[in-house]
This record gives sequence, structure tokens and C-alpha cells, in this order.
Amino acid sequence: MLQSWNESMYTNLTPSRKCLERVTRDLAEYHADPPPGVFMAPEEDNVTTVHAVVTGAAGTSYQGGFFHLLMKCTNSYPMSPPQVRFLTTDGGRVQFSPHISATGHICLSLLGTMSGQPWTPAHNLSSVALSIQSMLDDSINCVDAAFEHVITGFWGSGRWKNIRYDTLRVAVCGTIESCLEDSCPFPAVLRDRLLAKFAEDFTKYETMAKEELANNQGGILAWFGAENKYETLLTRLQKLKEGVDERNGANNGAAAS
Repeated sequence: MLQSWNESMYTNLTPSRKCLERVTRDLAEYHADPPPGVFMAPEEDNVTTVHAVVTGAAGTSYQGGFFHLLMKCTNSYPMSPPQVRFLTTDGGRVQFSPHISATGHICLSLLGTMSGQPWTPAHNLSSVALSIQSMLDDSINCVDAAFEHVITGFWGSGRWKNIRYDTLRVAVCGTIESCLEDSCPFPAVLRDRLLAKFAEDFTKYETMAKEELANNQGGILAWFGAENKYETLLTRLQKLKEGVDERNGANNGAAAS
């Protein structure tokens, strides 16, 4: 039977010992050998609720994006897959893949949400994150008849330019802005790693925005009734860099004192 995100499956449940032991092992294996482009940390008060962020691969429309996954391991884990939600959707307004809905539902056989290779206990949280990361690829996301049931609206060649814009707007700027808020959705250790990664790669983001601005004569494109304003986006990126630098400076000063 295909599974779906079901809040009642994990709310107010005390994790089983087997589940706790396995999640702890998964996290230890992740820290011992982190997969490229995967960041992961559990919630501070519940190790069975794990936040993962996968980054988009270089050379794709998703390049440099931070895509947030929420993974919840139920008492049946690892005999059953974790419940996983894709949270980088701009509040349900952006669909980054025909395999991932704007509500965050992920069509992936590993999760039991579509037919295909099933989950086995040999898989772990890292393999789930990597499988979803592999879906964020221009070639993989070519629409075919097998996925027509998860696609709403048109998904054609022009969509990839819109994906590049939304990756910078939502998956980079939106994610980093949330990291700077008091109500940050990420565990503290994950937040700090994302801020450090943004600062490290800022020049790449700035270059991407400047190139798109130059290529599109003023930075305004329109697909699906949306205007892609790269000039505004470039300013937003630069202000975010200032905010991240200011935060890092304040933290360094506090540590020194």
C-alpha cells in the first residue's frame, strides 16, 4: 500500500528503543562520512525528528539551492521508511519538480509513495536524502507519462529558467532569511552550517544573479504569469550577506568576551 504523510502516525508517540538506536546509528554514520551536499541534524528535544538540507548540484537549474527536508521516524523505523516532507515550497507556491508537489509530497518508491524499488532496513536517512537530492536535476525531471498523475499544469522547457530564479529566490534567499530569524526552523547546529555555507559560496550566488540580469536585459522574465526580477534578487542577496556577516561578527565578539 502506498504511504503518505500522516501526522497521527508520530504525534505524541514515545519512540521505540529499536527506532532510537537506529536513528542514532544513522546520524553517527552521517557524521562519520557526510555525503556531498547533504546537511543533517535532529531536533534538540527529539532525535527521531531529523532536519536535512540537500543542495542543488552545480550545472543544474538547482545549483546552490538549500532544499529543506523534514524526516520523522516512527516506531516501525527502520522496518518502515521515515515520513518525509519537502518544505522548500514558498508556502505552497513553488513546485521544484514534477515528482514533488507544492504541498511537499514526494513521489519516491523508497518512501512507499509510488511503485518501484521498495524500502528495506538496509537504507538509512542519508540514502533518503541522497535519493531526493538526485531528483533535483534537469535531466531526471523530464516529464514522461509515468508521472502525469503528479503534475499539475504545464512543465516544459521554459520552466527551467523559472526554476533557476526560484532556486535563488526561495531555496537560497528564503532559506538564509529564515536562518536569521528568531523563529528559525532549523536546529541551531544546522542553521550555523547553512549560514557558513552561504557565506562561503556568496560570490557564486552573486555571479549567478549578475549573469542572469545581464542575459535578460533588465532582469525581468515572465513564465506562468510571474516576473523574475534579478535586479531585486541581487540586492536581496547582498543584504543577506551583510546580515550574515553582522551575525557572525556579533557571535565572534561574544565568544571572545
